[in-house]
Amino acid sequence: MNRFGEAGGPMLQMPWEKTLTTVSERLWLLLCTGWRSDVTVHVQGVAMKAHRLILAMNSAVLEEKLFDQNETASNSHLILADDSPEAFYAVLEYMYGGCPNLVSVPLALKVSDLAVKYQMEDLHSACSLYIVHHMKSAGYQVDSAGRLPGYSQDTLPGGSMGQRRSTAEGEQVFLEKEVLPHDY
Repeated sequence: MNRFGEAGGPMLQMPWEKTLTTVSERLWLLLCTGWRSDVTVHVQGVAMKAHRLILAMNSAVLEEKLFDQNETASNSHLILADDSPEAFYAVLEYMYGGCPNLVSVPLALKVSDLAVKYQMEDLHSACSLYIVHHMKSAGYQVDSAGRLPGYSQDTLPGGSMGQRRSTAEGEQVFLEKEVLPHDY
């Protein structure tokens, strides 16, 4: 018997057919339940059920990791040892729901880094808007590119990046942001 009730049996219902009416609700159910998942993503020991097609259609980088050159699934496990589990789950929420669930600036920074790593420009833009909005709400003066006015971009020996400015007393102030190496 198939899903449409052929061969004389009762019609099979999918879990969403009774209550979920939109595609976004159905996709969210797939993420939350892992129903019919075909890949397990392991992020620093945390296992997350996902669907290859959803990952691949959102990120060319993940598509390359999940499928070989013949477009066949390469394996059922994807190991992402360097990513933050909380940030990667926020990336999954974006992939399945279209809107990142950002709850703090530190999380938004981590998600933004993953968006760059996995070539997800829209997610990166959403994170940038969130960060700028919350910095402005906290009273920081931020220009349209998300920089603090009066500061210049600088890199210290050892790879630390940040923004530097001189105070009225001539002291150098450096706001540091650690830049982690990525496999771009």
